[in-house]
Formats: sequence, structure tokens, C-alpha cells
Amino acid sequence: RYGTAPEQRSGEPVDIAHVVQDVVELERLGTVDSGDGGSGVAWRVAGTDGPLMGIASADELREVLLNLLENARLAGAREVRVELGVDGESEDEIRVLVVDDGHGIPADVLPRIFEPHFSTRTSGSGLGLAISRRLVESWGGRIVIRSVPDGGTEVELVMAAAPA
Repeated sequence: RYGTAPEQRSGEPVDIAHVVQDVVELERLGTVDSGDGGSGVAWRVAGTDGPLMGIASADELREVLLNLLENARLAGAREVRVELGVDGESEDEIRVLVVDDGHGIPADVLPRIFEPHFSTRTSGSGLGLAISRRLVESWGGRIVIRSVPDGGTEVELVMAAAPA
């Protein structure tokens, strides 16, 4: 899929809130959600109270979110927040913010994280973020990552709001 030209794919109206809820529930099943400093990861979700329609592909969005949440877990995060909302006044964009308190990404590595086959881990293909960016851009969206070593990582997915 990484090699497929973006113009050969496109998004459609998807309930982003529903997909976010599904993916976080899947992650909760795989870890202990103690929330009190015990073992596991505390998964927090905000903004999924009702439908929020955006332009994406439901299956591909699930894949992107699973990649982001797994990256947070593998970075040693004890808490991961997923916040969903509409862009301020214009309301023409849907934003999904994934914030973790893991070990963060070193500044010298951050510019390379979307390169195919680049990884800071010894396992995996190093394609997760490269494919994720390609998928998000194929729907007309964007992905932005901010990180502070030992201070966690913030990933923002921005997608067009679906016409009402």
C-alpha cells in the first residue's frame, strides 16, 4: 500500500468517533487499564460522545490509530489520551490528538520517523508511520508529530469534515 499512488485512493464519510472508540477498546483488551499507576496503560478518550463525520477510510483509519497507540505503548507510556474534536470556528476539519507520556522521540530522530524502513526498535519493519502518513494524505488529511525526549509524544491527525 505504501507504493500505491495517493490519487488511486480516496476517503469517504466515516464516523471518526466510532472508529476511535473501537480502536481504544481493542487496546484496552490487550492491556490492564488500572489508571492508578499499576501495571499497564491507562487509556483515556474524549470527544466520542456522538457521531463525528470526517473524510477517511474506516479500515485504514483503524490501522493508523492502532499503529499510533501501539507506538505509544511500546514507548513505555503509562497513560495515553485520545481526544477528538472539530477545528474551532471553521468546523471544516476533524482533529484526533493522541498524547502519551512515554519516553518520547529524540530530536535528531524526529525528522526521519516517516521514512520507510526507519525504526528505533530492533523489531518491526519500520513502515508503520510511513504507511500511516501515506494513508492519511490519501484522504486529503495530514499527520503531525511533536515529541520531547522523556516528555512524551503528541500525534495530531487532521481530516476534512464530511459535508452535512
